Amino acid sequence: MFHVFLHDFQESPAFWNPVLEVMQDKTRSSIPSLYSWLDPEHAYYRDILQGLLLQCASYAEPFDLCGQGYGALLALDLAAQDPDRIRNLVLIEPSIPVSKRFQKVQQTLAHLVPSKVFDQMPISKKMYLDLMASLQDFEHRIDAISAPTWILLGENDKIHQQAAQWIQESIKTSEIRYIPDAIHDVVRQNSEAVGKFLKEIYQI
Repeated sequence: MFHVFLHDFQESPAFWNPVLEVMQDKTRSSIPSLYSWLDPEHAYYRDILQGLLLQCASYAEPFDLCGQGYGALLALDLAAQDPDRIRNLVLIEPSIPVSKRFQKVQQTLAHLVPSKVFDQMPISKKMYLDLMASLQDFEHRIDAISAPTWILLGENDKIHQQAAQWIQESIKTSEIRYIPDAIHDVVRQNSEAVGKFLKEIYQI
């Protein structure tokens, strides 16, 4: 089986390397760079999603899909638009705009981050703010998802609990799992536990 990994907006494909080392299954994994579908002058969420849909349509068989942060949000929307193609869906610390107020808070916080912080990231502050703004008018309909779905959080993560609960209530085939003794950023904190979890789910 084939596995697709989607990184957060502030990360690069290399983010997943420690997990793939644990899984020992690189040859059957794809980690697209989400920025390859963006225009630097106008960064829109829907452009990334459309690029992903076209790429995944080329796969010969159903595949496993895993996303972290806003990569998890993309995974949800991809699975909702092409549900028959997804074998298993894993959402790690999903960044889900559960309300307009929540989106506003996230945008405000992003504006406050100094531009120099983005020098260490694969995306500029302008592109990041454009992406965040483009989410306001995008409706996420996930009730069509029927694939087995796992929401993975750190045991002590309070930030993503509301989004996790919303997903669990919206997708009948979903359940929440926890990485012990972790807060958030579980891929960096405990890539071994994440990799072992995925090996179990993907039956590698």
